[in-house]
Amino acid sequence: MKRYRHYLKKILYICLACVMLFALVKGIGLPSENGRLPIGWLAVLDDTWEVERENVQDKKSISYSYVLPERLPGDVLLSVESFWSALRVYLDGQLLYSYEDPYLEKGTVRHWIDLPYDSSGKKLTIQYLSSENGSAHDYSGDVYLGEKNAVMGRFLSEHLYAGFFTVSMWL
Repeated sequence: MKRYRHYLKKILYICLACVMLFALVKGIGLPSENGRLPIGWLAVLDDTWEVERENVQDKKSISYSYVLPERLPGDVLLSVESFWSALRVYLDGQLLYSYEDPYLEKGTVRHWIDLPYDSSGKKLTIQYLSSENGSAHDYSGDVYLGEKNAVMGRFLSEHLYAGFFTVSMWL
């Protein structure tokens, strides 16, 4: 009986994986006018920064600045990672987002930051501050800027392997 359940469980997972794969292939093949979300505008900002190193309140910091394009779509999202460091995001000098991990418990964290609608042409600055006993870390992953569906789609497509790995571990 136990062996029967084991095989039944495997067959169920294989069927579920096949249905998910079919849905993915079918969704990729649909033109956007048939209900699929349009991809939208996306920029990967990894090599387009002005870099500044400085001391802020007795902490080392690394700041990355980027001037946003003059015409941005309405729903813009910034996706950035921090690695054991505090993170601040400024838009034309105004604090937009702040994150701190004082006990260094989180490790690598992906931040999803909505930009205001009037952010076109403004200077975006991402500042990494060192921890109390460490140094300021550079960004660890890709930095994406674009429409929400494009940023999420890019992130999911680059990390889809994790879902397949998880399903394969259950089998």
